[in-house]
Amino acid sequence: MVILVLFNEFRSCTVKTMQDQTGIEVNLFLQILCGLLNSKLLLCREINHEEIKENDIKMEYNIHIAEDFKR
Repeated sequence: MVILVLFNEFRSCTVKTMQDQTGIEVNLFLQILCGLLNSKLLLCREINHEEIKENDIKMEYNIHIAEDFKR
């Protein structure tokens, strides 16, 4: 939830900024972010394949929230 709350303040931000702001340990943070990206709740234009893995995510990538998210 703390990751999603960041988007109340930011329209988009880098993975590094998100990790710094949340203070979550990097490996755990990437696991959580990976799940949010695979669920399509968060989006990253730099990653364009279906199944996102943790090693696909680079710290300089920009992440934004899906405005039209539907489950």
